[in-house]
Amino acid sequence: MKGENTLYHKRARDILGKPFTSIVSRYLGVSIAIGIVTGLMIGAFRWIIDRTLTLLTIIYPFMGKHPWLLIPYILGTFIVAWLIGKIVKPYETDVVRSGVTQLKAVLLGKHRIHWWPVLWQKFVASLLTICPGLFLGREGPSIQIDACIGACFNEKFFHFTDKDKYLLMEYGVAAGLSAAFSAPLAGTMFLLEEMTHNFNSRIWIPALTSSIVSAFITFLFFGTKPCLYIPITTKLPVASYPCYDAMLEEKQII
Repeated sequence: MKGENTLYHKRARDILGKPFTSIVSRYLGVSIAIGIVTGLMIGAFRWIIDRTLTLLTIIYPFMGKHPWLLIPYILGTFIVAWLIGKIVKPYETDVVRSGVTQLKAVLLGKHRIHWWPVLWQKFVASLLTICPGLFLGREGPSIQIDACIGACFNEKFFHFTDKDKYLLMEYGVAAGLSAAFSAPLAGTMFLLEEMTHNFNSRIWIPALTSSIVSAFITFLFFGTKPCLYIPITTKLPVASYPCYDAMLEEKQII
């Protein structure tokens, strides 16, 4: 027992004496950097979308009063669709759809993604799709864009080994979803449950750190108001809740 206690004591002393040499803390710095870049990128992405969607709330009612304007609007959407097709054509396999499927293949080692063309093409094509009011959510593009940011950090600055080269992409995935909705826990849980299926400390601790940092950056852009904010201006009557309505009836009978 004495030998075992000495062994544990030495391990604790080594860790506390060199706090930044553990496997987890080694990645905290880069996860913070990824979170900052991600927050700025997706903050700008969301800001452009919010401004244009505000403009659509003016355009759509105006077209409702002047139906003939639907003709140039529809023609404009066809032109935008053609332009998007021209943009994504060189890397169509990587850029089309949400990007989650492609990232899963990358993390499994079955696919390789070219981070720079995918990053800018996904960013521009997503804006051209969402801003005119076409159908595309912000979460898929945010995830893939920021996975590319993680790949950029690895390729340009850190050059991690084959064992760790996907870690920075994983941090980017978590930070991207976090920045898309200002929801750091959602971003981290999505990474663990949907992408990695691995609750390893060197994955979830830096990923959560990156998610918190990216969410904080988006708070600077948009404040703490929820991303999907639904204001409640009226109170629903108790009769709208069947369970409570039944309870009231029982009390009246008693």
